[in-house]
Amino acid sequence: MADAKQVDFLLTGLRHPLTDEPLAGGAVWTYGAGTATPANLYLDRDTTEGIHTNPIILDAFGRAEAFGNEV
Repeated sequence: MADAKQVDFLLTGLRHPLTDEPLAGGAVWTYGAGTATPANLYLDRDTTEGIHTNPIILDAFGRAEAFGNEV
């Protein structure tokens, strides 16, 4: 299987739209494009460490390291 690609916007962090503070503890659900089918994101590039929870819970800085191969 090819290496998964990093999801850049999760690594740089999400911010609250009104306060511009990091979205600490925020949740991000992932779905296949144009569907209501949950999509898997992985903990590492080669997908050997396992699958992230869905939703992915962001850290104190609004970030999460995630990789996907359903682009």
